[in-house]
Amino acid sequence: MSVAAVRAAVVAKVSGIAGIGLVHDRERFINDNAKLKALYVSAFAEGDRLQGWYVSWRGMEPAAPDERRDTWAVVGYRAVDDARDSEGVFATLADTVIQAFRSYEALALPGVATFGEGLNGPSLKTMDHVMFCGVLCHRVEIELITASFTAVQGQ
Repeated sequence: MSVAAVRAAVVAKVSGIAGIGLVHDRERFINDNAKLKALYVSAFAEGDRLQGWYVSWRGMEPAAPDERRDTWAVVGYRAVDDARDSEGVFATLADTVIQAFRSYEALALPGVATFGEGLNGPSLKTMDHVMFCGVLCHRVEIELITASFTAVQGQ
């Protein structure tokens, strides 16, 4: 399975989670904080909020002649709002992302797994605070490893 197909499936899975906000298929870079911030502001029932995610391919290693393992980062930002327990809400949302990939058919792609086959599912790498586009934000990074299986030529 191609990196592009797996990336698209990961983005679609994350995008389908209720309350997730915008999800980009790559890390976005713009040398203008206002324009970059606009890419991460999502509309919610209580109003617009800086909350968005991106999916980034971080590496690949062969695991067997018919298997490759790709490492993905699913990174999210959410503006801090202490009065609304934004840390607790964002932690719950991050856990929802993790749980979405903890099934054998999470990506619905033939020959691609995120769980089982020696995979333990996604892991939370970090949850901290950063200044993002001039806004104090929670930042979460989830590591996801996908295993793609292909037929070995000549068999």
